[in-house]
Amino acid sequence: ISSLAPSFLCDFTLKNGKFSLIPAIPITAAGNIQTTALTPSQVFTDGNILEGSYSISYLNIQDRQPFIAAVRYRHEAKNQLPEERVEIVRYKDFDDDSGAGVAVETFDLTAFCTDQSHARLFGKFALAVRAVITHTISFKTTPYGLNLAPGDYIKVTTEASPYSVANNGTVSSDGTITSVDTMTSRNYSVTYYQTGSETDVETGTMTVSVSNDVAKTSQSKFYNSFFSVISSTNSSNFYKIQEITLEEDCTVSINAIEFPCDSENKSLISSIITNDDKYEFNPR
Repeated sequence: ISSLAPSFLCDFTLKNGKFSLIPAIPITAAGNIQTTALTPSQVFTDGNILEGSYSISYLNIQDRQPFIAAVRYRHEAKNQLPEERVEIVRYKDFDDDSGAGVAVETFDLTAFCTDQSHARLFGKFALAVRAVITHTISFKTTPYGLNLAPGDYIKVTTEASPYSVANNGTVSSDGTITSVDTMTSRNYSVTYYQTGSETDVETGTMTVSVSNDVAKTSQSKFYNSFFSVISSTNSSNFYKIQEITLEEDCTVSINAIEFPCDSENKSLISSIITNDDKYEFNPR
């Protein structure tokens, strides 16, 4: 079931102790593909993600290579023997003459698929998933007020402070600042280490004043120190829950896969597969 479910745009999950099939993309009450904004079942931030539990895993580059889908299906007609046909689905911006050689991947749906539109829809879905999904995440949270199940959509907002050499600098014994990037007169959140100090790296706010193109600070705690300006970035993405587990320590472990949306919270996969202008079809 797990291997066949994606061919019907479904996910095979375990919910409430029962095997279940759920739509792999959001749908309306009438069963159509939903192209309007998604409402997350729950929002997670640094406030309700247990410290140290968040991890991210990117897909292998081989799993993200573009391809052309060749979907095999069975054509049937009254009083005739069934015959195999192939629906070739590709993005319009692929250039066969580039020399790069876009790989062709074949999907055999002949055991159950007898409709061209089904084969075409699956081909579009396979291409869209490969194009936009890049990573999975896992984290832990508390069970209080949690009402989630596999297949639910959540929004996760995290803050990161990536290291950059350009943010580094030194402060001399008189407060003169030497830095890679030019500093202006304002307050900077920094991590710093004072030369000869017995303490670890500390965090503080350094007030910088610039005069005659020379940056200085009058705060003596930063004298004779190395520092790095903290540059935080916020990331807010939609994810689809793949697995949710109650751990022995009474915390909840959540595994989820990226489900990209645009700035209006509309699913990119839904938008792509409902727009035939993005594709070229070559029935054979």
